[in-house]
Amino acid sequence: MTDIFISYSRKDKVFTQLLHAALEATGREAWIDWQDIPLTADWWQEIKRGIEGANTFVFIISPDSITSSVCRREVEHAVLHNKRLVPIVHREELNQALLHPALASHNWLFFRENDDFDTAFQALIKAIDTDLEHLHTHTQILVRTLEWEDKGRNDSFLLRGSNLKDAEQWLQQSANKDPQPTEQQKNYISKSREAEDFSERIAQANETAKRRLRIATLVMGIALVTLAAATVVTVQAFQQQLHTKIVNRLEQETDDALEQFDSSQLDGLLKVIKAGRYLQSVVENRSVEQYPTLSPVLALQTILQNIQEQNRIPAHPGEVNGISFNPNRGQIATAGEDGVTRLWSLTGEKLAEIAGHPDEVSNISFSPDGMQLAIAGENGMLQLWDLSEQQLVALRIYPTGLTDVSFSPSGGQVATAGEDGIVRLWSFSGESRQFQGHTGEVNSISFSPDGTQIASSGRDDTIRLWDLSGKPLVEFRGDGSEFSSVDFHSDGTQLAAAGEDGTVWLWNISGEKIGEFKAHPVEVTSIQFSSNGTQLATAGEDGRIKLWDLSGQQLAKFIGHQSGVNVVRFSPDGKQLATAGEDGTVRLWDSSRQASGLEVEQEELSVISRANESVMGNQDDSVRSLSNTDLTTFLQQGCDWLKDYLDTNPAIDERDRQLCGRD
Repeated sequence: MTDIFISYSRKDKVFTQLLHAALEATGREAWIDWQDIPLTADWWQEIKRGIEGANTFVFIISPDSITSSVCRREVEHAVLHNKRLVPIVHREELNQALLHPALASHNWLFFRENDDFDTAFQALIKAIDTDLEHLHTHTQILVRTLEWEDKGRNDSFLLRGSNLKDAEQWLQQSANKDPQPTEQQKNYISKSREAEDFSERIAQANETAKRRLRIATLVMGIALVTLAAATVVTVQAFQQQLHTKIVNRLEQETDDALEQFDSSQLDGLLKVIKAGRYLQSVVENRSVEQYPTLSPVLALQTILQNIQEQNRIPAHPGEVNGISFNPNRGQIATAGEDGVTRLWSLTGEKLAEIAGHPDEVSNISFSPDGMQLAIAGENGMLQLWDLSEQQLVALRIYPTGLTDVSFSPSGGQVATAGEDGIVRLWSFSGESRQFQGHTGEVNSISFSPDGTQIASSGRDDTIRLWDLSGKPLVEFRGDGSEFSSVDFHSDGTQLAAAGEDGTVWLWNISGEKIGEFKAHPVEVTSIQFSSNGTQLATAGEDGRIKLWDLSGQQLAKFIGHQSGVNVVRFSPDGKQLATAGEDGTVRLWDSSRQASGLEVEQEELSVISRANESVMGNQDDSVRSLSNTDLTTFLQQGCDWLKDYLDTNPAIDERDRQLCGRD
């Protein structure tokens, strides 16, 4: 453990070195990432441990630190664990709106160039040393709490004896202290007390049993035999009652998990893992033939064979209007109804947040090199952000709202679609063109793979194809339905379009219709070809996502969004689908999996015992083979599948988060 963690921007390194030297001169140990992270370590895990193990979190406020995504993540991790925050101001030319709320709510210490360093430093030392014993215990218990959780909540890592009593006393005295105990710490102390009390009861029971046995042996010779026989009968009845309760609980939990899976796949898998863990605790090392029921094992096997949902990100408080995969970095950007753009890792960890749109962000697009992000707003604002520098590099304002945005394949141009029916092409050289022809709102645009053409779809019942000079080339019409989305095939020879009546159309670029099929019973909101051009993905207002071959044959269906789906996108390698919905979530799916029915009737199953394996079959002659190690194997497979969801989704209960343990 250390005294202080210092969060700073690299541009403030000289001042930070001065502060660090002053702190160490007073005998206080400061954790700073320039010297403490091994080159081969996972840098973010090391930073988190540094924050968790420090008594005080010092944040150096400057125009650069408050816009740094790394610094913001450090603050959020400190806030998550109720760390004492001490903000100090080094450079004051600040945009207050960019300050993390936790920093804005604390008193600041001023270390500006015109401030007396020694006076400010003494104020810092006073803040660091206030209620030091409480602070030290807070850190000590937090570190032990996180270690317990990291080890899968193993009882051997709980507090015992005098350590537990000291922790309980600290918790009782913490009511008006800063920082407050976290819910994790409270739970850790509570679980430690439960384990301690249970151990004491077991010890007392053993001692009582030994004492009674000695007395009985001395005075009740033959009577003891009679009592033992009666006890055997009683125990057998109790065991049968317990067996029935266990079976009923396991089968009910299994039924609940399968029902949940139909509408929320990750939650269904989580529920059946809970049932599997309970079964595992009951059977210990017994063979499959001795399991009280095989329902959880079968359900685990079935769900693992059919699950498609890989992760779920609660991206925005309102609708998610747009998503874009970074072509090179394993990231995804989301555009929200809340006027915010967020950048995520595919594991679900938030990497950055870009505010600045007073209205909704309608859509976003990564540049081909993944280094820039174009953001289109309903207020007509087009922003271009440099992601490496985390700063705005270009801004254009259009007279009406923007509905879509797309980088050209070369990365040198950006096209936008407008509510005024105009497609606009802006070159970074400064040249701008307007493509006019639609008589209603343009809602979707797509560049040809070679970057020489643009397709646009509109509310005027037309799809239009343009060259980059703005010359109209071909006009496509459906059957009178308004179009909602358009996309180029990867070879540039075909277009796919989606309609408000649920229909999908395919044309070659000369204007000949080559396919048409009904995809959804309601509006198809989004459509995209896979990168290899063999499949089409569609999203609908019915909350469904579907995968098709180019003949209109449905290949897969993905269910989970609680309301309409606004957009669907293939990952660059085509192995994943990302979808965004009115429910504020972004979901990642394995695009290669096609779900099948999950109905498993318990009464139809029979168990056939064999030497070292059990076989479970049903009336339709399908057979499932189960070896003695299957429960452990399925549980591990389920935990592996859920890893990202459990690690990063803030809606997960902390007990569920630790269900699989962490190595």
